[in-house]
Amino acid sequence: MTVSNWIFLATAAALLLMSWRSLRPPLRHGFYRLFGFQAINALAWLSYPAWRLPTEHPLQLLSGLLLLCSLYLVVHGLYLLVCRGGRNEQRRDPGNFAFENTARLVDEGLYGYIRHPMYASLLFLLWGFYLKAPGVVTTLLVVGGSLALFKAARVEEWENLRTFGRVYRAYIRRTRMFIPYLF
Repeated sequence: MTVSNWIFLATAAALLLMSWRSLRPPLRHGFYRLFGFQAINALAWLSYPAWRLPTEHPLQLLSGLLLLCSLYLVVHGLYLLVCRGGRNEQRRDPGNFAFENTARLVDEGLYGYIRHPMYASLLFLLWGFYLKAPGVVTTLLVVGGSLALFKAARVEEWENLRTFGRVYRAYIRRTRMFIPYLF
């Protein structure tokens, strides 16, 4: 077995261990997010050989742009959640990562335009890996992963409506899910 195969299997196992609490309350956002994570892992593994292709190819350029956008979204989104959201010690959802249990709704920075910069990051990562090596299997993975991440975002919105109530409903009306002014 090759090194890349071992890395793929180790990453899949690590993602499962990291997300096991998300599986205990089934059909919560973490349940669907795990499938998105696994699709990203599989696409990264399948696209690995394509990373040596010339970067001038239009698909490689678009892939690189999506991967850079993904990096920006996750870093800035995480920064805002941790620094602006505070920590709610009473809100201990076992399916959440610690940074998700915020004391207040974050609606500034990226969150002033889109409700889910972290999921947008994962979608950009998913599609960035896909564009490295499009094919039948990778198409199935990117579609399945996209659907899982979209469902995770929708379920998280229902959870946030229960947590933040009318404030979150107003936030939904003035922002988009993943792409400012579009979607």
